[in-house]
Amino acid sequence: MIISEHEYLLPIILGNGKDAVSAAKKIYKKTGARVHLFASKFPFWQRAFYRCHTVDPMRDEFLLESLTSYLGSIEEFYCPVIIICDERIQRFVEQNSASVESVCLAIRYEDFFEDESK
Repeated sequence: MIISEHEYLLPIILGNGKDAVSAAKKIYKKTGARVHLFASKFPFWQRAFYRCHTVDPMRDEFLLESLTSYLGSIEEFYCPVIIICDERIQRFVEQNSASVESVCLAIRYEDFFEDESK
C-alpha cells in the first residue's frame, strides 16, 4: 500500500521551519490532505492553509503531550502519519517511540512518496 494514497491520510508535521513548510506544501499538493502542523507560532498564511496546533514553548514534553492528546481525539479510521523533516524531530520520535509509534506511523519525508516511483 502506498501511504500517500490512503483515503483517510492525516499528515502531521512537527515544527514549521523551512523544510517543514516545504514538505507540507508538497504533501498537500500531491495528496489534497490538510496537513497538521505542531509548532509554537504560525504566520497568518499558515493558519489559512494548514491545521495549526500551538505548542508553546516547543519543548519535547509539551510537544508529546499535545500530540498524544490530539491523536487520542481523532476517529479510528484516520491514518495519522508523522512526517519527519529534520534531525530534531527524528530524535524526538526516536526518544518517544513507545508513545508516538503506538498511535501513529512515523516516516521520513524522503520516504513518504518513495513507493509511487516504483
